[in-house]
Amino acid sequence: MIKQLTLLSFLLLLAGIAQAACTWPGASQLGPNTPWAVGPNLYWAVYYNPDIGTAIYAARDAWDATDAANKIGDWSGVETDSDCPSGQPLQLGFYSFSTGGCPTSAAYQAGATTPGFIDYDPAKCPTCGTRSLSFNSDLVWSLNPLPAQYDIQSIATHEFGHLLGLNHMRDGFCSPFAGSPSCTTPNKNPGTMEPDYFQGDTCWRSLEASDIGAANEYY
Repeated sequence: MIKQLTLLSFLLLLAGIAQAACTWPGASQLGPNTPWAVGPNLYWAVYYNPDIGTAIYAARDAWDATDAANKIGDWSGVETDSDCPSGQPLQLGFYSFSTGGCPTSAAYQAGATTPGFIDYDPAKCPTCGTRSLSFNSDLVWSLNPLPAQYDIQSIATHEFGHLLGLNHMRDGFCSPFAGSPSCTTPNKNPGTMEPDYFQGDTCWRSLEASDIGAANEYY
């Protein structure tokens, strides 16, 4: 039985390696030195608490451990007209997803419990700001989260992975895949591109082998 399980595990590993990188449908790779803009709410949050900016930079730089290094580029910290992307091709936004007033969040069905999302598909929302990254102001955010809070750096690292074109993975396999361990489960390394975030966890801040492998394959 042990030999059979070992062989099965090996075959599953080969199947995972044989798959194409877990990439978003319609996503395209980012060019180097991509400029960023920051919406007013996030701009002022960074202004009053520079540690927020540091956390977002750290989330971006986590991907430098892969072949996607320097593909995200920089974000300028310049205030723009709206946190709800409207004609902004590249933006970091912070606004309520539950109000329904933003065409981008509506197009991606981002509701009150969605922590963040990346606008990756122009066909899904032609009027949206392609590759904009949005955080949900309906939720409680923290730089050092308690169990009921969302970690800014963890969610940003995950969303930057989507920005690079990566899709969700379950246990290192492209979604859908049954079962997902909690970040707090001992001896489990679920990976930053797992689809399920557990409040209070910070494990998505660093990349696991599955994240690095997918980014290296794509880039």
